Amino acid sequence: MRVNPTLKVAIILALTAGVIRLLTFFGGFSSPNVAKYVIFGHMLCILLSIFFGIRYSQQGKETTPGGDLKSGIKAGGVYTLISTAFVYIYFRFIDINYFAIKQQELIEAEVKRGGNIDQIKDKVESFFSLMNYTTVTLLGLMMITFLYAVLVVVLDRYFLNRFTNRY
Repeated sequence: MRVNPTLKVAIILALTAGVIRLLTFFGGFSSPNVAKYVIFGHMLCILLSIFFGIRYSQQGKETTPGGDLKSGIKAGGVYTLISTAFVYIYFRFIDINYFAIKQQELIEAEVKRGGNIDQIKDKVESFFSLMNYTTVTLLGLMMITFLYAVLVVVLDRYFLNRFTNRY
């Protein structure tokens, strides 16, 4: 089976991001500070998958801005779906204590401020859950994918065009 090069880049980047996440966890680097870098890594991988997705779709043929946008969103969408599935699997089967620890931290912080533990516990447990986290991850990555695809197409079409004679 031959995989479209546009999608191949997205798949490779998503798997690379997943392997890096696993290495940070099993290497003992899993902490809230590392989570920031993981988020920035996902943003970089989405940007790269969109950029290379658009570039591969442009090889040897004339394309339109709408076609480029479609190729970018397709590559970013594949990355988004694979990464979201990995996030679900990661927190469901690998780092299974993550949400329990975070919920306990939030509850303790709110109790120190004088809140009612029963109300706080119900709210935190219902909101800060794996399904909500996965859903927010999916929606966030989709929004970033669309924004980055538009930016890459605009930069490619209207600014990089000045340096090349592609269009």
